Amino acid sequence: MSIPTNYATLQTAIEGELARSDLTADLPTFIDRGEKIINRHLRTLAMETTLTTMSLAAAASSMDLPAGYLEIITLRYNEDGYQPAQVALEKLDEEGISGTSRPYQFSISDKVYFPNAADTTYAMSMRYFKSWNIADTTTNSLLTSDSDVYVLAGLVGSLTKTGTHARADEWKGELQMMMDGLNGVARRSKRNVKVTVDPGLRRSTRFNVTRGW
Repeated sequence: MSIPTNYATLQTAIEGELARSDLTADLPTFIDRGEKIINRHLRTLAMETTLTTMSLAAAASSMDLPAGYLEIITLRYNEDGYQPAQVALEKLDEEGISGTSRPYQFSISDKVYFPNAADTTYAMSMRYFKSWNIADTTTNSLLTSDSDVYVLAGLVGSLTKTGTHARADEWKGELQMMMDGLNGVARRSKRNVKVTVDPGLRRSTRFNVTRGW
């Protein structure tokens, strides 16, 4: 099997693994179903993106989620970088803040909800995990670096159409193992990130007689 590099060759690879020439018209559906599995379970650094043009309108208490939203990482106000606290939707309902002001809490459901209406328009930025959509982009970094994940996901996605398959459990197990491995790499990468401080901002640890500290 040749390594798929785009949407078209991915379909060819999955068709070859299935060895079923009568399923050509169903391949996009198999890939879509498989990609939904990937988007539900995979959270890698390559899936992280930041949208800096979100806007909470004056008098509004909600705003739309960005395209392809899967899971939030951070939400902040552009003017000062302040991050409102994320709370459960039930707690947000309990707050019931009247009047208008800058919201200091939020919750996410089908939209981003705030406990009160905004007193003015606020520009905000959200960092979040964005879903893959290979049918639109034709390729992506996951297919480029780990094409087996896409092939296996497509094969698993085919099972609702083809029913049982001798290798069904193998496909499911390998897909889960690969996604667990990629998630593990992402977690380790985040743990190994070192925070550095500009030397000009770093406080000296030496005592200075003139300044008294």
